[in-house]
Amino acid sequence: MINRFWAVTKTYVYEVSVVEGKPCLEKVAMFTQSRAGLGIVHQDGAKLCVGRKLVTYLPPEGARTIGQTNPILWSFGTSAIVALFETEREARNCGGLSLVPHDRRWRAQTAKVLDGIGPEHPVFTFPDLKDLMLAE
Repeated sequence: MINRFWAVTKTYVYEVSVVEGKPCLEKVAMFTQSRAGLGIVHQDGAKLCVGRKLVTYLPPEGARTIGQTNPILWSFGTSAIVALFETEREARNCGGLSLVPHDRRWRAQTAKVLDGIGPEHPVFTFPDLKDLMLAE
């Protein structure tokens, strides 16, 4: 079960980790200009849904998935995920290329991260809402 990986969007590389039992997302690289800079850390929410995008959320007592959580309790969300990687170097290396959401070029790396997270991870979860599920 992994507790750290890197997520790439068209704009940023995020280092995604578990800190004191909660999800932590830090912007560690930027591919295009953005009003929000690097180093910004998001640590809100008790869980992180890993799907078409990353979404932190605070599930009510007895709930685990984002689908069991009122959207008002969803906190931070990224733009669409291009790929997931086990190393920062791999994530940074796809910068400068023409990136598209759920890029097939990195399907194997994304699948490896998802397998490493696994279905029973205490902080990272997979979406149970169709709109948030990764495209096949």
